Amino acid sequence: MVLFLYVVIICYLPILDDFIPKTNFGKGIPDIGPYRFGFFMLFLFFIIHAVIKKDIRFFHTWITYLAIFYATVVASVYWSVYSYNSLTIQELFNAVFIPFFLALVAINLFAHEKSTNKYVQQIIFAAFILSIMSIVQMIMGVMAGHTDIRAAGTYGNPNRLAIAIVLTIPCLIYAMEKKIISEKIGWIYSVSVVAGIICTVSRKGIIAMVLCYMLYYFLRKNYRRVVTLLIVFAMLAAVVSGY
Repeated sequence: MVLFLYVVIICYLPILDDFIPKTNFGKGIPDIGPYRFGFFMLFLFFIIHAVIKKDIRFFHTWITYLAIFYATVVASVYWSVYSYNSLTIQELFNAVFIPFFLALVAINLFAHEKSTNKYVQQIIFAAFILSIMSIVQMIMGVMAGHTDIRAAGTYGNPNRLAIAIVLTIPCLIYAMEKKIISEKIGWIYSVSVVAGIICTVSRKGIIAMVLCYMLYYFLRKNYRRVVTLLIVFAMLAAVVSGY
């Protein structure tokens, strides 16, 4: 159940968020949207799982780094122009506690190869859906005669969509190398991801995509693929610049 909730929150809520009803209790009262409800359910099941299994890791190198970072964020409110009112506390909860807890859950889930493989399959499928949405939006915009069209998917912002897809690229490469998905499906996903990012016409996203691929293969000392990717992405950059 913990893995299921984690996959839903990370992979599919960004896609379905616009279509799920939300509450509106007014100013100062936190609304119970799909993210908040899903997070509370995940928190509940994770605590139950920790009590039953008694094998949860709370101490980890990355957890230490994140704890120092978020402690600095919380402490910084003291010397900022903001005060600890209800809205600030709510924002800190959303921006500090929720991602920190999700990182803690991930470190425990991904300690097991089976859970890791299931998550990788779902995250790259979600990226494929977002990429198809991006491509369709671009095609429909062009057919409608728009002179300035940038796909944004359900994120409402082209840059956010591009970066969200880019962050799934390491998972896609990992899935292809570890044979978690077939080579044919892997290439279909790869082409759709690259096309989806290009359709956002996001310079940040395109540059991040290039760096992501090239850095991965550079660290693997696959220099031939680095050169090949550099040539391919240079051609794509010329096409986008022309557009």
